This record gives sequence, structure tokens and C-alpha cells, in this order.
Amino acid sequence: MRSSAAVLRVFGFPVHIRSGFLVFLALVVVVQGAEFGIPFAVFVALFTLVHELGHAFAARATGADAEISLDFMAGYAAFVPTRPLTRPERIGISIAGPGVQIVLGGLVYVAVRGGLGLPDTGRPIELAVFWAGPVIGAFNLIPVLPFDGGAIAQVLVEFVTPRRARQVMQWFTIAVAAGALAWSVIDPDLLRYLVLALIPLLSAAGSMGGDRRQRHDSDRRAAMARAEAMAWATGVVDFPRGRQPSPWFRAAQARRSGDDGRADRKSTRLNSSH
Repeated sequence: MRSSAAVLRVFGFPVHIRSGFLVFLALVVVVQGAEFGIPFAVFVALFTLVHELGHAFAARATGADAEISLDFMAGYAAFVPTRPLTRPERIGISIAGPGVQIVLGGLVYVAVRGGLGLPDTGRPIELAVFWAGPVIGAFNLIPVLPFDGGAIAQVLVEFVTPRRARQVMQWFTIAVAAGALAWSVIDPDLLRYLVLALIPLLSAAGSMGGDRRQRHDSDRRAAMARAEAMAWATGVVDFPRGRQPSPWFRAAQARRSGDDGRADRKSTRLNSSH
């Protein structure tokens, strides 16, 4: 069940703020403590929206309609292209989000700090802007899925192997994430970053499972189409196990066998269902 969402419009884009996003921000405050957690949660919310607006504006520039969703530990901009997008356009849409977050986050950080340099650990707002803006934006450019860097890398892999680029990136993501996961378990100092390895690992595994189900469904539909065509051409009914020919074929089959009453009943039911 999808979490409920409040909807507002920002620059004409529908923005869905789901309850999971608010829960995530609350967890940030609880885990980090109020002094740092509150400004960090505020800037994470703001820069996540800025990040997704970057994607949305880039998608709009290609003529696509876009909308934004903010959910648990993630934001994403969904868009529907009005035409096939070129590879440079796809890269541009992917890089626009982290690019805007890094640039705007860097400018806000310099303004808050009053100059360049690393943040003062004694000033929570400096730390919050630094981590929520340029650092998380740069982290999103890591070339593994589901991060934007992974989407960019997938487009580049398509130049070498167009049909297998997604699968290559899925396996690459699993290898990198599994290595990072093992490293974080071995090194106690990195254990706090365990979730950063789990996100791409679970995402890649889930997308691979979804791709397998999609291929299975596509193969099943193709097998049904071949069996239906064979049945109409030859009268031989040889469908995959548990599958039946279409009701139109059964009506035609009944008429061929001389059972006009049964054929008429099937035809009547088909007409009434439409």
C-alpha cells in the first residue's frame, strides 16, 4: 500500500509529499539529536526538493511532463517523454538534479559560513548545509544504481552494449555495493554507513527481479499469441499449460463443428461484454 501524500505545485510541477518522507526527517532528528538534526532535516528537505526540481526542469526542456515525489530516504522525478530522448538529453536530465544541488548547496554554504573552507564543527547550521547540499549531491553522482551517477553510467555503457547496458549496471552495482557492505562490516568505524551500501544493493536486486518477471510475462504473452495464431490457422489447439484459447476462437470452433447454438451464445456474451 502506498503511503498517503500531500500534493502541492512548485513551478507548475505537482509535488507529492508522502508520509514516509516526514517519518524519515523525524528519524534524522531523533538519530542526530536536535542541535544538528533539526537544521540537517530542514536542509535535507529543501535540497531534496531542489534536486528533483533540477530533474523536472531538464525533463520539461525536452517537452516531457514531470512530477515530483518525496518519500522515505528518497525523492524522485517521474516524467513522460513526448518523443524518444537522445542519450545526451537523458544524461542531461540525470545530471541536472545533483548538479543544481551541488551548485546551490555550495552557494548557500559559502553564504552561511561567510567564505570558503571546511565547516566549523561547532556550528551545526554550517555542517547541515555542507552535508545536505554539496556532499549528498556529489554522493548522488556515484556510478551505481539507483543513483543519478548510475543512470548516467548506464547511458554511457549503451554505447558499447545497447541491449545489455541495464543488466551490466545492475551486476556492477551489486558487486560494488557488496564490496562496500563487506568493508563496512569489517571496519567498525564504517559500520554507521552500512545503510549506504544496502540501498544500491537492494535496489539492484529488486530491479533485476522485476526485469525477470517482465521478461517472463512477455514470453508468456508471445507463446499465447503463437498458440492462438496456430489454432486459427490449423485448428490445432496447443496452448501452454493452464491456458485456453480466446473466446472468439472457441465461438468459431463451435460454429465449425455445427454447434450454432453454442456459437451464438458465446457471440452474444462477447458482444454484451463490449
